[in-house]
Amino acid sequence: MGFGAAEGALGEIFSFGFPRITVGIGRPIPAPTGPGDRRPRKDELNAYTERVLDAVERLIPEHFRRHSEAPER
Repeated sequence: MGFGAAEGALGEIFSFGFPRITVGIGRPIPAPTGPGDRRPRKDELNAYTERVLDAVERLIPEHFRRHSEAPER
């Protein structure tokens, strides 16, 4: 799920307001697995994390996206 226009919405809710937010719901992304019964390695998990972050970002309309990079990226 990706939320757009949610910045400040919580404060408005606590003031008994009705903020308008956008919610995008995408397809489920299966959890990563390694070959066989092996657990995924760190580099595989990092690639998976990037895939999930990119998928969530695509769910948010362009005009609601923050145009700065997250510190982790």
